[in-house]
Amino acid sequence: MLHRNIKLKLLALVLALCLWAYVTVNEQVGEKAFSVAIDVARTPSNLAVTSETGNAVVWLRGERETLETAANQVHARALLSTHEPGKVTARIDPLFPQGLTLVKVVPTQITLQLEEVIKKRFPATCELQGQPSPGYVLGQPRVHPAYVEVSGAESTLAKVNRVVVRIDTSFAMLGQPQSGPLEPVDAAGRKVSGLKVEPQMATVTVPVRSSIASKLLPVFVSFSGTPPEGFQVGRTSVSPPLVTAAGEASAVKALEAISTLPLSLDLATSSITRRIALVVPEGVASLSERNVLVRVEIVAEAYPEHRPEEVTPPPSGQE
Repeated sequence: MLHRNIKLKLLALVLALCLWAYVTVNEQVGEKAFSVAIDVARTPSNLAVTSETGNAVVWLRGERETLETAANQVHARALLSTHEPGKVTARIDPLFPQGLTLVKVVPTQITLQLEEVIKKRFPATCELQGQPSPGYVLGQPRVHPAYVEVSGAESTLAKVNRVVVRIDTSFAMLGQPQSGPLEPVDAAGRKVSGLKVEPQMATVTVPVRSSIASKLLPVFVSFSGTPPEGFQVGRTSVSPPLVTAAGEASAVKALEAISTLPLSLDLATSSITRRIALVVPEGVASLSERNVLVRVEIVAEAYPEHRPEEVTPPPSGQE
């Protein structure tokens, strides 16, 4: 009887251990679904895929720790059934880390459209972005190479309007060569994907010149009104007599002098000493002086001295 009880107890212990092991293992094992983009494997160089490949959902089973770190290692590739232009059925082949098992993949196959690859030559053009810094003018960009070759499916290549390299004008102010990627774009300026551009980069040089000029100009005193009767303007002096004007080259070049604001001479019966602001002409950004010191002499008019009229006596014998 005692011997039988021991056997039962041992059997119960074994069953308990098996149950514990089963539960423990199942707690560590799980399933997880991964949504990944479908890549087309081994596409011939003379063919291009023009249809959307979409995504595949790959269900995997394995240790939970492995599943949690497998996201970047799960892939789905489409294996072409034929290498001829037209509609082709491709089987989905999932790739995943060792230690995991495949439960299922959805979809199991997709239909793709294959087209022959053609090539076309385009001139490389430059698009300047932003505005140049004030005072600078950009010249015509020079792009190297002048022409590029674009290859891809005929239907995709037909969308290309031009090939551009975009340059930021804030760097162009340096006047140094810059490199940028060449992109095929449609008539609206949107990038056309799925094409190969050769070469992929272009070098652009944007000539830069300054539109700012400066010039040393005399100061002209502007007057309004006249002194009262009996007075007149004498000597006029300005300090400083010359100022430097800076601004747009075309505007500065046309200037002959800088004028002051009008100085009123009404009621002026004595000399005037006054600081007067200068008039900033259109196109001029700055003057070396904002105002000048003007001295104007007001003097009395000089009248000729009055002398009595001389009477010449008549010749003798004539009265």
